[in-house]
Amino acid sequence: MITPKQTAKTLEVSTSTLRRWSSEFEPFLSRRTGAKRTYTTDDIATLKRVKDLFSQGMTTAQVRKALQVVEVRPIDNALVTLPDVLQVLDTWRTERLELLERLDKQDKAIQALRDDLERANRPWYQKLFSKRKGQDQ
Repeated sequence: MITPKQTAKTLEVSTSTLRRWSSEFEPFLSRRTGAKRTYTTDDIATLKRVKDLFSQGMTTAQVRKALQVVEVRPIDNALVTLPDVLQVLDTWRTERLELLERLDKQDKAIQALRDDLERANRPWYQKLFSKRKGQDQ
């Protein structure tokens, strides 16, 4: 059984939206087994369908009618579809590249600070006769 918080996160909706949908479309969801509401994978597939229908601009009444008419196909039972996985992988790849770029900049900044510290810790006479003009002043 899946908790409401996990279900809301899976569907990318707020828990209040999930509660509203659960009460409005209760006939299409599995029966509660106790005081607290939990969801099955079939419930999540139904709620995903509800979300898709609302995103198409349907009203609650239209969604209710569509759920009565539409037969759930096996592919609709999947919590994650291949396009969803590909989108997540592409997002992770982009974020990874951005992080690598930031790490490279940080590494260069740390190396510059180490070089500055090394120059600052040299004896005074080495600073006077440095081959690089203007660096140790």
